[in-house]
Amino acid sequence: MDEKRLEELARSYDHHDLGEEIARGELKRHEPVPADRFVVVPSIRLPKPAMDRVRAAASAEGVDPAVLMRRWIEERSTLWEESEDTGPRTGS
Repeated sequence: MDEKRLEELARSYDHHDLGEEIARGELKRHEPVPADRFVVVPSIRLPKPAMDRVRAAASAEGVDPAVLMRRWIEERSTLWEESEDTGPRTGS
C-alpha cells in the first residue's frame, strides 16, 4: 500500500466510528478441528552439517526440506508404532 493511500485511510479512521458496524457484526462459529487434522509447528535444532544433508536430500527429491523432514518423521514414527518394541522400556 502506498504512503498516500495509507494516509487517506488513517484520516478516515481518525474521524469514523466503527462501533455501530462492529455491533452489527456477526460472530461466525467454526467447527473444532479434528485431532488428526490439527497441525503442530515444532522447533528443532540441528547441527549445520545435518541440515545441509537434509537440504541436499530434499533438493534431490524436489521437495522443501520441511516436507522431507515431516515425511521422515511420519515414516519412522509409523514404523515405531508398528514394531513390537513400543512397550515401556526397562533400565536394562
